[in-house]
Amino acid sequence: MNLAIKAFFVALIIAFLQGALLAFGINGTIIKTGIIVFLIASILLIYPTQTQTARGYNYFSTWIFILFTFIWLISVAVNNSNFGKSFSFFHYTLVAFLSFSFSLNLTINAKFLERFDRTIVILLVLQIFAAIIKVSTVGTKEMYAGTIGYTGGSLNTVYPLIGTSFFTIRYFFYKQEKKYLILAIGMLFIAYAGEKRGIYFYLPIVLFLIFFLHRKLRGITLFSINNILLGTIIFLICSFIFYWGVRLSPTLNPDNTVLGRFDLNYSIDYATNYSYNKDQTEYATGRFSGLEHIVLSSLKNIESHIFYIGKGPDILIGLGEDAVYTANDIGVSGSMAINGFSTYLLSIGLFGVLAIIILYHNVSRKIYAELLRKDLEFNRLLFSYGVFALVGFFIFYLDYFTYTRAFIHTHALNMIIFITAGLFLNKSNFKVLKVKKKI
Repeated sequence: MNLAIKAFFVALIIAFLQGALLAFGINGTIIKTGIIVFLIASILLIYPTQTQTARGYNYFSTWIFILFTFIWLISVAVNNSNFGKSFSFFHYTLVAFLSFSFSLNLTINAKFLERFDRTIVILLVLQIFAAIIKVSTVGTKEMYAGTIGYTGGSLNTVYPLIGTSFFTIRYFFYKQEKKYLILAIGMLFIAYAGEKRGIYFYLPIVLFLIFFLHRKLRGITLFSINNILLGTIIFLICSFIFYWGVRLSPTLNPDNTVLGRFDLNYSIDYATNYSYNKDQTEYATGRFSGLEHIVLSSLKNIESHIFYIGKGPDILIGLGEDAVYTANDIGVSGSMAINGFSTYLLSIGLFGVLAIIILYHNVSRKIYAELLRKDLEFNRLLFSYGVFALVGFFIFYLDYFTYTRAFIHTHALNMIIFITAGLFLNKSNFKVLKVKKKI
């Protein structure tokens, strides 16, 4: 068992250090292979120690993953896709599923939970220090996202949402220590270091979801005086963050300078135009205009296999010289106009998209159902993991449908969400770690 846990921790640490390892010249294929090998090893090592009744396989999720794999293989075969690039597309979902399987089938004790929690906190906080080092050496720029990402800028929006959620939930559901609120705010520095503006629009939505869950799971009437007051405080905090986010982002204020004037209408107009823009050749440049174009283009192929199983899992790897199709071939001006949903619709078609959505929805639905059980006596830390995983899946949906494919194509984010989800849903842990739920 100890060897299995060690293999698991190695995979987790590699995932969180992937960007740093790439920066030091380590081949990406080696890194991806290492994560998969250590995860498979961890599962194989714990399997013989589990009794049939203790095994916590989520059979429905397993069958959905098998279905997704089958759809992926059909798309590869029919489109004669490059298998190496196609597996690069597929392995992100594989990592998520392996992480979920491991955490569902691991019989844990208090020592493991403490060790895992300490590791995950260190890895999350490490990203803040990495952002500080980046700003002090190369300044603010989209490239580099902590130690997780090396090239993609969008991760500088998605990761701070995850990190801020983790420590905010930790404060409200685990321990009300001020250091967690400080760390939650510190996560926003990563977005600043990455010159990302989306955080100021998405963060209020996520914070209000956490507020709703906190009141809902405590059984407090949503329209009570206390809720209205707390909701007002959260609204003021979000307004404060949005106000200074606009003033600190030159493109969001009319003066186009740091500390420029705050003009809400200007910011909204900029965000709208940015999302729906097209260039002079009518290629989509915005996230929503790109999504609209790709969906409408796909519907034109409804009688073709392309609509159902896509053009092949290898077509969007890099969107550069090595890709089968360039961005212009699919009617957009660049990869920014392609989010997670449109990526999967183009690559593995409607069937692949539905399989992914069902897989993520099934796990998040089970988490919410468990959280709502009034008679559930549980460990406070694991309960906070359940809330965090639920909010994490919501952030996945936000990113997948409205922003990028950063979440679904980042090992660290998939792993932390599916691991915390699995630990919370693992029924065999209830007897070991059961304490009276006090929130």
